[in-house]
Amino acid sequence: LASDNHQLQFFAIPSKFSLNRSAVFREGRIYGMDITSGAAVAALLFDEYDLNKIDRKSKVNSKPLSVLDLCCAPGLKLCAVADLVPPSSVVVGVDISKRRISL
Repeated sequence: LASDNHQLQFFAIPSKFSLNRSAVFREGRIYGMDITSGAAVAALLFDEYDLNKIDRKSKVNSKPLSVLDLCCAPGLKLCAVADLVPPSSVVVGVDISKRRISL
């Protein structure tokens, strides 16, 4: 699954690897999430991308999406969705857990 600037890919890393210390993680270029969380993002966006196939001439999916993520904390899936939706889309996350939001 890919947008103009981002692509959803999965990689296995050794359990001893400290992801939060890596430069690419700190720069926000990668997310540390399990495969099931990534699959949820892919499932959410797959149908929308599939139904609104990229315009063959412009190579751009011009239909903006509206996404509401309830219980969004800590927000990794929300960030991945925001990176992958077409331009002008609206992505909103809501959660009532102060403890989970602060993660």
